[in-house]
Amino acid sequence: GLPTNIVIEDGEINGSSSAAINGANVEIRRVYIHEYGGDAIKIASNQVIESNYIASGGLNDGAHADGVQLTGSAHNVKILGNRFDMIGTFDNYKANATLFLQLENGEASNVEVAHNWLNGGGYTIYVNEYAAFVTFSTRAEQAAQVMPVT
Repeated sequence: GLPTNIVIEDGEINGSSSAAINGANVEIRRVYIHEYGGDAIKIASNQVIESNYIASGGLNDGAHADGVQLTGSAHNVKILGNRFDMIGTFDNYKANATLFLQLENGEASNVEVAHNWLNGGGYTIYVNEYAAFVTFSTRAEQAAQVMPVT
């Protein structure tokens, strides 16, 4: 299974061949995440992603990098005060979305996205019809598109 109960603070992660961080019950604060092969952060339930700088991902062939990717169900997730600079398809970077939230069957509770700076991506925010379970209070700057998927 995925690693759990991890705290990552005050650092830098670069050069990962796939996702920079993939886990459950993880707290990530004040980390510069860049130059990664796939997605920056793949999350599950009980996550805190706060005050990070996430940029320049999707270096692998065929990548469609997301800053934060949440698929399936999610509970107790906070994405707060981060800066996302996701270059689209440029200089070997292949960004899909700053936030990719594909929740299933309404299986989401206490998911908060607030005070973030979202820049770039093919879709700046990509969500499906279960996004009603997500509280948004954030700024999308130079948004390519905000895509509600049905």
